[in-house]
Amino acid sequence: MDGSFPPKASAMVKEFIFKNQKELEEMWETEVYKKLPPLD
Repeated sequence: MDGSFPPKASAMVKEFIFKNQKELEEMWETEVYKKLPPLD
């Protein structure tokens, strides 16, 4: 992909993934998706 992502937004995405890693991996493997809580 081409383009850029603002550093603050990139940091927020990384934080979200870190906090929800287990749930994201489970959804990836099972293809059963659920809503995750937003960052505080």
